Amino acid sequence: MSLGKVMLGIVAGAAAGATLGLLYAPDKGKYTRRKIIQKKDDYISNLEKSLNKFTDVVNKKFDNMSVEVSHLAGNGRSKAEDALAEVTSSAKSKMH
Repeated sequence: MSLGKVMLGIVAGAAAGATLGLLYAPDKGKYTRRKIIQKKDDYISNLEKSLNKFTDVVNKKFDNMSVEVSHLAGNGRSKAEDALAEVTSSAKSKMH
């Protein structure tokens, strides 16, 4: 399961639990609305933190992949140059 799906599940579950808890709360409407606003702010803050962590993970993976692709490209070029030098050397030796 991907990190994004896990984060979404956590946030959705927390939001659903908080909503049900507030709807069945014995407080007056004024207090319940205050709680809803506070919980909303808490969830937005938690969501921002989770998204930042997710973005950091994705960026690190992308950076690692970029380095690996550059390394593989460098190796491929080096091997191609070696093969060309070998073919050129072989052709020259056959001509003499």
